[in-house]
Amino acid sequence: MSHRHPLFPKGAWVNLGRIEGGYDTMIVPPHCRMELDLGFAPGLSAEEVIRQTEEAMAEAERIFITDAWEPWETAEDAEVVRVLQRAYETAVGQRAQFTGMPSWTDAANIVRKGIPAVVFGAGDLAVAHTWHEAVRLTELEALAQVLAALIRLWPRV
Repeated sequence: MSHRHPLFPKGAWVNLGRIEGGYDTMIVPPHCRMELDLGFAPGLSAEEVIRQTEEAMAEAERIFITDAWEPWETAEDAEVVRVLQRAYETAVGQRAQFTGMPSWTDAANIVRKGIPAVVFGAGDLAVAHTWHEAVRLTELEALAQVLAALIRLWPRV
């Protein structure tokens, strides 16, 4: 895929989560099964990504799509983005940087309800859901300060 988005420099990504097949190293397996997680940036539809995947995997005997979600984005000028940015910059003393979230989160459910959402937290996304996932205490402390600032700064109705 050649699709690009400012918050997703790669445009799309693949995680080969599982591959299995065969039963002996000296025998060509009669079948192979793989499970992929395909992510893609806003601007493409799930339908288009499924079509391109099926086209790329045309030689496969069968393809099962178990789940498909449309990508989403929240406008930079949305209140939740602006107030979180201010809270971050107030608490951490650094300029906030915006990136895309290259994975599904429950924020997708919130967005489906028409509520602008932001994915924000501590830790290194590159090690999330891996065997060496960890978050430094200093990052958790900074997160707590940002969230406290967010609560203080959130507009009262």
